[in-house]
Amino acid sequence: MKFEELNQEEQISLLTELVPDLLRQFGMTKCNFENVNHSFNSTFRVTTQDKQVYALRININSQKNPQQIEAEIKWLELLQQESNVIAPLPRRTTSGEAFAIVNSEFHTSPLRAVLFGWIDGTVVGENPSDEDLFELGSVMAKLQLSSKSLLQELLREFPLINRTLLNSADNLHNHDGLFDDEVEGLIFEHFDLVEEVFERISVRSKPQLLHADLHTFNTIRTSEGLAIIDFDDAGVGLPIQDLVNSIFYMRENSDREKFVMRGYESKAEIPSISDEEFNLLLVGRQLVLLNDLIKLTTAEEKEFIPTYIEYTRKRLLNFKETGKFSLIR
Repeated sequence: MKFEELNQEEQISLLTELVPDLLRQFGMTKCNFENVNHSFNSTFRVTTQDKQVYALRININSQKNPQQIEAEIKWLELLQQESNVIAPLPRRTTSGEAFAIVNSEFHTSPLRAVLFGWIDGTVVGENPSDEDLFELGSVMAKLQLSSKSLLQELLREFPLINRTLLNSADNLHNHDGLFDDEVEGLIFEHFDLVEEVFERISVRSKPQLLHADLHTFNTIRTSEGLAIIDFDDAGVGLPIQDLVNSIFYMRENSDREKFVMRGYESKAEIPSISDEEFNLLLVGRQLVLLNDLIKLTTAEEKEFIPTYIEYTRKRLLNFKETGKFSLIR
């Protein structure tokens, strides 16, 4: 049976068998570990004999090539020198590589895994305070400002993401009959509108390195401040994209997005954009999430596909009627 045909527990069980081999490549043996997240990628909490804790991320669905993973690790290493940005500390393999690699019978290509020091704290998640949202905006701006000083040689290793589908393959136009005529028409109509916005903004805004998935579920409240995790989607894009990606998840209660904006504005000028353009970029976020979801192999995500297609139908119809993007269900 193929990996994508297994249920969640079966998939995690197969990946768990690979963990000892992956950890040995980082010079770690006799560790305790447990899966703590199995979705786009799969993450294990690892505890060593001397009680050191790490996060091992196995890239199941990530499309990053080896050079891009190396660039992600280099950026995180550089961020350790930034006292104003809290981010995971990566650990390299015993041979100095950015990732460990393992072959398996259930996956068509070799699986790569990265290892980071565990960040103690609480994921901000679904119920952020106004202060959390303000700090999210502030940290976002600080991260963007710090990335401007990075060498062009490093930036060239990251994918360009200043377009609707970021660096993903186009699954929307090759959906294998997943969409009915109405949904397909809505997707293609709005896809073209979003692409036009990206083209316009790219003329007036200089691309730079972005986290590209910075929202409350990728931030941890620590005793030292708000930490940023999950740099897997990092790429060279437009500064406004980080704000769009964060606010997307708040469009069930759009009154609170002002706190993110204020936090950002406390450190940097908000990129110039019209309300129409901003809402179309939120539509673009809906499209890229659907685009990636329909090709994922993890069990719970595959089960969610029909529901998310219906969400997309409702959200695009509502946007077409109102001109404002909302996370209606």
